[in-house]
Parts: sequence; C-alpha cells; structure tokens
Amino acid sequence: MNKPDAADERARAQALDPLRSFIVQAPAGSGKTALLTQRYLRLLACVEAPEEIVAITFTRKAAGEMRERIVRALETADSDVPPEQAHLRRSWELARAARARDLEREWHLAAHPARLRIQTIDSLNAEFTRQMPVLSGFGAQPAIAQRPRSLYREAARRTLECLEQDELPQRAAIAALLGHLDNDLPRTTDLLAEMLPQRDQWLRLTGAGGSASRRERLVQAFEREISHQLQRLTDAFPRHLRDEVVALAEYAAGRLRTQGADSALDACIGLQAFPVARPDALPVWRGLAELLLTQGNTWRKRV
Repeated sequence: MNKPDAADERARAQALDPLRSFIVQAPAGSGKTALLTQRYLRLLACVEAPEEIVAITFTRKAAGEMRERIVRALETADSDVPPEQAHLRRSWELARAARARDLEREWHLAAHPARLRIQTIDSLNAEFTRQMPVLSGFGAQPAIAQRPRSLYREAARRTLECLEQDELPQRAAIAALLGHLDNDLPRTTDLLAEMLPQRDQWLRLTGAGGSASRRERLVQAFEREISHQLQRLTDAFPRHLRDEVVALAEYAAGRLRTQGADSALDACIGLQAFPVARPDALPVWRGLAELLLTQGNTWRKRV
C-alpha cells in the first residue's frame, strides 16, 4: 500500500470514531457516501434506539440511496463469509455488529427500515415545526413549496409596503433603494424577488441577526469589486490623455460651481491628478463620467 492510500485508510478509520466529530472533504466518486454509511452502521451498534441517529441529505434521492445501502449491508451481515476487499470487509464487520444490536434490542430494521432516520433537511425542519407549533409561529403544518416564485414576489411586495410605516427601521433602507432605482416599484419588486432564491449566498453577509462583522465583510466585498472595476477602467484609459482630462474636469467643475449648477463634476473641484482606483475616489470617477459621457452612456461629441 503506497503512502497516499495508507493516509486515506487512516482517515477513513478515524472518521468511524463515534465519540468524535469530523468534516469530510473529498471529490466526487471518492466514497464519501460509503464512509457515511459505515459511520451510520458503527453508531447503530452503540445506541439504544435507531431513531437516536439522524443523517441529513439535500435530496430525497440521496436519502433513499443511503437507506438502501444500510439495509443491504445489514442483509449481507447474515453471511459468515467476509468479503475479500478491505473496504467491503470493514462494512461487513460494522454491519455484523449493527445486526447483533438489532437482534438484541429487537428493532427489526429489515422489516421496518423507516426507523432509520435518513431524511432531507426540509423534512427535518418540518419535523421541528410539528413539535413546536407555538414557537414556529405557524397556524397549520407548513408545506414545502416546489415552485416558490410567487412567494418570493409576495415577500418582495410586503417588504416595499414597509415604506408606508414610519415607525419601522427598514423604512430608510427601502427609501434609499428606491432612490437608486428611480422609484421604479415594479423593477424593485423584480430585483428583490430574484435575490431570494440565492439568499443563502448573501444573507449571512448583510448583518442579519445583528452581526456587525458580517456587515463589514459585505462592505469589504463591495469595496474590492469597486476597486477591481476602477482598475480595469484605469488600465483602459489612454495615458497620453489623462493630464488633459484632469485639466478639463477641474476647469468644467469650477465653471459649473460659478453658475450654481448641481453636477457630479463638483467632486473634481481642485483636481490635480488622475484619480486612483479606490472606492474613496468613486465621486471623482463619476465626475469624469459626467464630463465625458451622455446620459445614455455614449461618448459626448464635444467636451
């Protein structure tokens, strides 16, 4: 056995220790499900009832596959001839111990495989809500929506209705969002509804639940993206035009201030050098865009 194989075998054997917790990371097809099945069999040999063990998957298919593997392993445990392959022999040994416990405690798992709690995370959550009807806040047993798009739109619509309630702290944030989107309610509703299916990717970064550090990480992520885009813009801007553009922007900003005009170019007052690719320079970049681009984001014919 070469060194990588030996290390793999040691890790697999270690992961079967029922007194310790593990995170198993491995590529597809490396035998993670087989290892989880072996750990489940190992736990069956030392619990008072099979319901004490819970295995959670994301899909019904995966749950069904794992249950089938465990039942099949228990059935093969009746054979007195161990398999020749090492990993199959380990499963057989674990299944023999689990089968002995099954007979001792009279579980009859072969006849009642439903006692093996291998379920999806949705079904586990539904089980919790059934046990805590008051705390869950549901008047009836909730169901999993297979096509939740209409629910996302309803949630987005109700969120925008908070704008009419002055006492809610969310009102200012919603007003700011609508200001960015020109008070376009249908578009804002669509954008919010489109975000909800991916909430697992961004919700933890918004500071939900009062975590300031998560909000800081979200701000940092925005700042990195702004810096990246500004650097792309800097690299694309012809070097021989930069000094001239700076002089034109500073001059135009002064003229507009003299006339009392309100413009993004106001950030270019006193501009001496081409702006850097940092978030704090974003107002200056917006001023340059005001100088050089039309409202349709095309080049001005004359500056």
